[in-house]
Amino acid sequence: MKQTLTALVLDQPGVLMRVAGLVTRRGFNIDSLTVGPAEEAGLSRMTITIDTDAWTLEQIIKQLYKLVDVVKVSAPAALRNCSNPGDRPHRGDGAGAQPSVGPLAHLANREN
Repeated sequence: MKQTLTALVLDQPGVLMRVAGLVTRRGFNIDSLTVGPAEEAGLSRMTITIDTDAWTLEQIIKQLYKLVDVVKVSAPAALRNCSNPGDRPHRGDGAGAQPSVGPLAHLANREN
């Protein structure tokens, strides 16, 4: 099933290569990749479409948070596509599929 995720990343050389490399090293083909400036200066927004299941998408999100340049990742359709609550990805603490906060999340939550 096609899954879409959005990543807020630092606007620096090499970030696109690192994010795309992380996905392709795990054997997934990127169906669509769009990158553009984010609302805040110094950040870019990446929208990636991958043909995978919700659980695997959650694993990719967790790996993206390990990249220093990634500020925030979201995949809102991942929860809607899980018909059985038992199939929903989780962190193991019962909090559902919301990924843990990235190391630079304060940049994404900052008020202008």
